[in-house]
Amino acid sequence: MRVDEEALQLANALDDKGMAVAALIYLEQSAAALGRLEESVARGRDLARRIRDDCFLRSGIENIVLSNLSMSLTPS
Repeated sequence: MRVDEEALQLANALDDKGMAVAALIYLEQSAAALGRLEESVARGRDLARRIRDDCFLRSGIENIVLSNLSMSLTPS
């Protein structure tokens, strides 16, 4: 997760929204895999907001973002 956090910081510094979304997806998935569901949900909601607000970020990833968010919100 540390590498993905650094990638997110770099993407934000470069204003590279596509790279930021990729880093956020990796961070969201890692949080879910570690059982940190509240963090995973927060990251998933942030991702959903980002792709909703910027149509250029969608490019087929909305299904990944929404599926991951759904899994984190669904009790096992």
